[in-house]
Amino acid sequence: MRRGSQVPPTVRADVLRRDRGCLGARLPGTCSGGLELHHLTNRSQGRDDTPDNLLTLCSAHHRWVTENPAEATERGFSVPGWVHDDPDLWLVAIDWAFTRRCNATYTQPPWNI
Repeated sequence: MRRGSQVPPTVRADVLRRDRGCLGARLPGTCSGGLELHHLTNRSQGRDDTPDNLLTLCSAHHRWVTENPAEATERGFSVPGWVHDDPDLWLVAIDWAFTRRCNATYTQPPWNI
């Protein structure tokens, strides 16, 4: 979790319990460091600290996602900020992102269809 982040403790606990560890198993590198919360869409792009916008990564994979935004989005670890403006598209996008993180088969993101 980025320093200064104010994810409410109850939300943080819920997300950590839901994810049961780092979700970056399909990302390059090995898990290392503590667990951190990652925003699928940054708060600066209009999303908030709700569980549907958060996932758990180890610090190594969180750093990789931050340093490789295009590939992170392609792999389902980020969702473009403008997608949240359409509530129906946001629901489809987070479902796609979840499926993409769990399945190596590439499918077109819903915002490209």
